[in-house]
Amino acid sequence: MTYAQSGRTPTSRRNFVKGLGAAGAVLPALAALPRWSFAEDRAATYADANIDWKQFAGQTITLAGAIHPWSNAITPLLPEFTRLTGISVTIDFQLETTYLGALPIRLARGSTTPDVFMFTTYGQGISGGWLEPLNGYYSNRSLTDLGWYDENDLLKTARLPAVV
Repeated sequence: MTYAQSGRTPTSRRNFVKGLGAAGAVLPALAALPRWSFAEDRAATYADANIDWKQFAGQTITLAGAIHPWSNAITPLLPEFTRLTGISVTIDFQLETTYLGALPIRLARGSTTPDVFMFTTYGQGISGGWLEPLNGYYSNRSLTDLGWYDENDLLKTARLPAVV
């Protein structure tokens, strides 16, 4: 899952894209964590991170994906993400065959949405310019607290170099 640039922001595109990078890193991590971690102490868990969670408050992003166990797992967590960050999330989940056929067409046409999306063909996404490495976001201390965030929460295939 990653993002495409969005032109719907009152802040600079660069700052908003940085926020999307953070969202792209945090959303999958939320889904990967075991359910018990979302008990009463979850707000304290996020408060421990040295991040200004509200730096992009007031923005809206569109999250697209296939109707899939992942989308079923992430949907109940989106209100928590909005409370934490102040970023509203509009979901666009479709039947898998519809989604997988439509997404490359939307991205190839230069659509500014979705901002964050489920993606499976990394080589196509990289060569098409639809994906970018998150390394720069991890090294930006205003977006990621490496002492708190564990990159290993991301799927191994999403962390491996893609073959284009």
